[in-house]
Amino acid sequence: MDILLNGLEKSIHHLQIIDRVFSTENYPEKELYLKFKREIKRLNVKYPQRFTDELYVGGKKGKGESGYGRQMILSDIYEYIINGRGYYYAEWSIEKKKIFIEIILNLLNQLIIWDSLTVESDLRKKVLDKLSTGIKRDFFKEEEMEKRHEALRSYKGDIGFDTREETLPQQVLDKMEFSGDAAEIKKIRYRLDEYFDSLLPKTAGGLWGELIVYLYLLRRNIGYILPLLLNQRILHGGPTESLKPPDYLVIRKDGSLVGVEVGGGKETQSGRFSSALRGCQMVTVENPRVPPRCPICGKKTLFCPKVIKDYSDIDMNPLLSVKEDIFCAHECNLYKYEQVLKGECPYTLYHGDTSEKTLFRQKRKFGTETDYHYHYSCVREHKDPVAAKLIKSRVTRFEKKIESNGAEEAYRTAPIRVLKMNYPHVEGLETYEQSIPREEIVCYGRYPNGKNCDFCQYIEQCRKLTILDKALAQIPGPKKKDVIDQIQKLFP
Repeated sequence: MDILLNGLEKSIHHLQIIDRVFSTENYPEKELYLKFKREIKRLNVKYPQRFTDELYVGGKKGKGESGYGRQMILSDIYEYIINGRGYYYAEWSIEKKKIFIEIILNLLNQLIIWDSLTVESDLRKKVLDKLSTGIKRDFFKEEEMEKRHEALRSYKGDIGFDTREETLPQQVLDKMEFSGDAAEIKKIRYRLDEYFDSLLPKTAGGLWGELIVYLYLLRRNIGYILPLLLNQRILHGGPTESLKPPDYLVIRKDGSLVGVEVGGGKETQSGRFSSALRGCQMVTVENPRVPPRCPICGKKTLFCPKVIKDYSDIDMNPLLSVKEDIFCAHECNLYKYEQVLKGECPYTLYHGDTSEKTLFRQKRKFGTETDYHYHYSCVREHKDPVAAKLIKSRVTRFEKKIESNGAEEAYRTAPIRVLKMNYPHVEGLETYEQSIPREEIVCYGRYPNGKNCDFCQYIEQCRKLTILDKALAQIPGPKKKDVIDQIQKLFP
C-alpha cells in the first residue's frame, strides 16, 4: 500500500512545487496568479459547506447538502488509484492484467486488516493520536467531532460492528455529555460508530465490496466494464437535477448497456438512470459476508494466497463462475494436510456449529450458527467442544474412506468441508450471465466445475485438455507454457 500512496503523494508534491514557484518567484503575471488564488479562497468559504470539504473533511455527520463524510473521500482516493490510473497498466497484456488483479486483492487484504481497529483498542488509540497530531486542526470539522474523538480514544471496547457489548463505560459517557437517559446510550454508541467509520475508507466492506464486484466483472467475458465509482453524480447542463449512475456500466458486444449497482435499496435511483438511458438494463448485486467477520475475534477474514493466485489466473483459467469453496485440508498448495489440521495455516476458516459457551465478540442471531465463518485458529484457541467434535468426525470419515476406497474416492465422496476458504463471490448476476451467448464463453483447460460447463459448448475439448494438462504437469522449465499453448491451438 505504501508504494501506491507514495506515488500519489509525489504527484501532489509535484503540483505543490509548481504552485509555490508561481506564488513566490517574479514573473509578469504573478499578481494575476495571486489574485486568482485569493478568489478561489473567497469562493471556498462562501457557504458553510466548503468546496475543499469534498477533498478532505474532519469527520462524518448527517446526509444531504449539509452532511459530510470523510470515509467517502478516503475511499475515492483508492478508487482513483485503481480506476483513475491503475487500469492503464492493466490494458497492455494479460500478464499485466493478472498483476493488476493480484495487486487489488493484496490491497484489499491490507484494508481488511485496517478494519481490525474495531477490536484492537490499543492500536486504535495510537491511530487516533497520530491522525489528530499529524493533521491538526483540519482533522475536526467541528467541536462535536473532537468530542467524539476523545470519547472513542478512551473506549477500550469493540466498535464498528454489531457487538455483544451494548453498554459503555462511564468515562466514555461523561466525554459524550451523557444526560442520564438510558435510551441515550444507544444514540451515543451510534455516534461513536459513525465517527469510527470516518477514520477508514468506507469500513464494513464498502470499498472492498465494490472492488470485489469490479474484479468479478473483469473475470467474465460479458463486455467492456466502465467503473463509475468516481462519478456518482452526472451533472446536467441546465437546472435539472443531477443523475445518479450505477457503480458500473457494462457495454455488451451488441451495444446494449447494463448498469450494475452494488448493494440494494437504490431502486428509485436505478430506475431513473435506466429511464434516462432509454431502457438500460439494471442489475443489483451483493457480495454478502465476503469476506466474513469471525464472531469469535471480531476481525474480518483474509483472502489466502491460493485464492489470490487462482482469481488472477485469467489466461489459463478464465472462468465464467469461479469455484465457490476451497477445501483447505485437500486443496491448499502452501500447507500439507497435517499442517492444515494442526491450524498452521492462518487463513483457514471453519464453517459449522459452535458451542454457546464460547465467548463471541460479535452478536450472533439465534438459530443461524452455521451461517457464520470462524478463523480455524480461533476455534482451536478457544477449544470449542462442538466444533472440535464435528471436525474430528469429518477427519475420521475421510481417513476411513482413504483406507477402504483410496484418496481420490475419499476426496470425491467425503472431503472435510468444514475447513474451507472462499473465493470472492457476487450474487445477482445469475440471470444476466445465463443470457450470455455460448460463443462468447471461452474456458479452455482444467475442466473446472459444473457451473461453467452448463454454459459451455467446448466441453469435449475441455475434458481432453484437462487430461493433457495433468500429463504436462511434469514438464520442467519455461517451455511448458509454449507446449500448452500449441496444444490448445489443436482444439479451436
